[in-house]
Amino acid sequence: LSCPTPEGVEVIKSALMDAQSSVREPEIKVEARYVGSPRYSIRISAPSYKIAEDALQKAAERAIAAVKKAGGEGKFHPRSKR
Repeated sequence: LSCPTPEGVEVIKSALMDAQSSVREPEIKVEARYVGSPRYSIRISAPSYKIAEDALQKAAERAIAAVKKAGGEGKFHPRSKR
């Protein structure tokens, strides 16, 4: 995620918080972290891999959409399966 506007840091922070709250199932835990600009990670804990994968996709899309709306950009790079 990157947002070159003067309020870019706040835009990204808000987008990641929104991504965390976008998954509302009680058995799914979502955690967004700063890795190093422009890299951020979203960590998911869920009862199954498929549920986690769907939640991750939803959270990432939500964060990217919020940043793009504010004039920034973002890309989702899923980690390889272990």
